[in-house]
Amino acid sequence: MTHYFGFALPEGQQEQLDALIEAHGQGVYSSQEEISRLAMLGVDGVVKALALDVIEILKHDQEGGSILDMVARLVTSTMHVLLRQLLGKVSSGEQDKLAAYMLRRRVDAPDGRRFGYAMPDTDGMRLQAALQRAMGPEVGSVRGELIEVMNLFIDLTTTYCYDEFTDCLELGFVKRKLVDVSRSTIQKAGHATVRKLLQRISDDQLRAVSQHYRHMLIVP
Repeated sequence: MTHYFGFALPEGQQEQLDALIEAHGQGVYSSQEEISRLAMLGVDGVVKALALDVIEILKHDQEGGSILDMVARLVTSTMHVLLRQLLGKVSSGEQDKLAAYMLRRRVDAPDGRRFGYAMPDTDGMRLQAALQRAMGPEVGSVRGELIEVMNLFIDLTTTYCYDEFTDCLELGFVKRKLVDVSRSTIQKAGHATVRKLLQRISDDQLRAVSQHYRHMLIVP
């Protein structure tokens, strides 16, 4: 059974992506400005779903919120700078690959279209099981395992939402180096944040955070 991760983009953004994909299918290529704008909006959507919405859950925990706010700002600034460097000029061939990438990020859930990806079955089942236990009375005993699977989740999201995106682009040595350094920065920050945050928040907060992520896990 395939597991999907996916979240709803801010109002209107999914429609803009769908329109771009449809136009591309009819042979209409987008402007550099439109590609850059939608790419940055996509980054902002990921950061909102994975970090900013969790800050709202932890709004009475100033330290926990500060930990997430710091990584959210780091990821956003790193990715915006990177995208400006990478998307200054995008060829027709690169746009073909980007359109196919955006189609792969389209997940149709029972409650509407989401931005996400299909997980390997083993990883999806493991994440689902850990989140489910963390939402119940076993929350205390599953904390360590949840840290492990959330770091796995970060790695999966990096693969599908970073590596697959940058692989669509024709990169020279300098840009490839920039991509590799940015990837390492984001991944290390994500892992460190998961460990620090999930070790310190209360059981009730851990249940609420787990419920948030479980809502984004789709099992047809």
